[in-house]
Amino acid sequence: IRLSLNEDLDKKHLIRADSPEECMFMLGQTFYTMLYWVTAPVYSYVEWYGRQERYKKYADYRRLLQVLQVVDPAR
Repeated sequence: IRLSLNEDLDKKHLIRADSPEECMFMLGQTFYTMLYWVTAPVYSYVEWYGRQERYKKYADYRRLLQVLQVVDPAR
């Protein structure tokens, strides 16, 4: 379906189920991402986001990756 909507999409941004992808969607699980600003520009969220410790989001991201690796430790 994805390719039927835009046949040139793979040339612009190759995505596969078994390949790495940007962290923004996984960081969405932690709320420490600008993804929410892009979808719904809420200024109070941007103010909150600006006050957050950056190390926290990557600690959470690391934990999410570890949870996914439980299924397939070789990855």
